[in-house]
Amino acid sequence: MDRRAALLAWWTAAAAVPLFSLTGRALSRWIRSWLSPSHLALLMGAATIAAAAAALLRSGPRPWFRIAVVAAMVAMGLHLVPSGEERFHFLLFGLLGYLGPQALGRGRAVAACLLISVGDELFQWWLPYRVGDPRDVAMDVAASLVGIALACGGFTKSIK
Repeated sequence: MDRRAALLAWWTAAAAVPLFSLTGRALSRWIRSWLSPSHLALLMGAATIAAAAAALLRSGPRPWFRIAVVAAMVAMGLHLVPSGEERFHFLLFGLLGYLGPQALGRGRAVAACLLISVGDELFQWWLPYRVGDPRDVAMDVAASLVGIALACGGFTKSIK
């Protein structure tokens, strides 16, 4: 992916964060109406296994590092993240982290993901039907760092 495409994808994912803060509860109810939590976990697990398979099949440096990072993502996303809504947050912030180094560079990606994580929870404190939670900031930052580790571990070429 070239830098311009990565930047567009990163800004799209970043714009989705406040959008999902505004509509997240209604969207979560809609998803639960047609997909049970166990089916959602299976779907996310299948996507993560596909990512692990892609890591194994790609040639390049540090294959064991990529496999370990994908395994950590599986463990955190499916076992440590309690609900479907929070799992979606984990994936969204993981995507921000993954696209960040290609779009912004490593240092800026870390800073931007931290700011968006904190900003999202502060924004939710202003919404009458939401509550900002420091634990969500920690989970979002962890997901972002996993995404950055995936990008810097060999999935994305020429990150500076």
